[in-house]
Amino acid sequence: MTSLRTMLQRAPVMLLLAVALLSGCATRQAQVPAHITDPAVQTKAQELWERYVADAETRAEQAGPFRINASLRYSTPDSGHRLVLRAWGNGIAPVRMDIEAGVGKTLALIRQDTHSFIAYDPREGRAFVNNNSGSALLRLGLPVPFGISDLGHLMAGRFTKVFPEKYLYVDLVPEGGFAYTLSAVSHEHDGSEAVEGVLKLSPEGRPTEWSVGTGDKRMVLSMNNFDETDPTLPGKFSIALGTDRTAVLLIKERTPLDEPFAAQQLKLDLPEGTQIKPLPDN
Repeated sequence: MTSLRTMLQRAPVMLLLAVALLSGCATRQAQVPAHITDPAVQTKAQELWERYVADAETRAEQAGPFRINASLRYSTPDSGHRLVLRAWGNGIAPVRMDIEAGVGKTLALIRQDTHSFIAYDPREGRAFVNNNSGSALLRLGLPVPFGISDLGHLMAGRFTKVFPEKYLYVDLVPEGGFAYTLSAVSHEHDGSEAVEGVLKLSPEGRPTEWSVGTGDKRMVLSMNNFDETDPTLPGKFSIALGTDRTAVLLIKERTPLDEPFAAQQLKLDLPEGTQIKPLPDN
């Protein structure tokens, strides 16, 4: 029977998760047009950025019990599939997520908190564990530079938990709005080199695109289908990774809850006899 690592490689959850920073080897993204020098336009760009940051930080401060259901459609040169994701938690951490390949076909049960990660394959009776939640998915064999918590932040609109809160410089976007070049180390906090990425905001302050890298290392995340009740909260995330891999993550349900989950509902109990494996070093 196929192992969890092989199953995940065949069903690349990596495409929806690769939405923050690629590895430290990613090259700087060229900017066109040239950086803004007009003080009045710089001020306008700064005000728009501050509005975006305030919205994201308010969501982080108000984080509470939630349930998110989503679907993922992805395509690679070899295949295309649809997955179902079900995530829940009482705020920012811990986060539980189940990934299903179809009705009754559970691919992985995952739990991540601020310092640990567990991914359990119920069909193989095998669990991968790691104390570094930031690099866990990378070491599972997925080109994913962050963890399940970061995915939860994106789906909940807590963008400053994933993207840096400050920008290096800003450029105009031909279709309107601004493109902010950000710089930060990767989320593993392991001394990786700084990686520059570009976050675009619409004239209304909506995050519409994140891009980083070039060529086969280029990743573009587009965000749209904004919530009618919260016009800065995307309901659709479209990813292009390299030149031949794409994915679309659609939020089906994003529900804040009045009552918190019990501690047992956020645990991931491993059955007796489960094979415990350390994450591969890659």
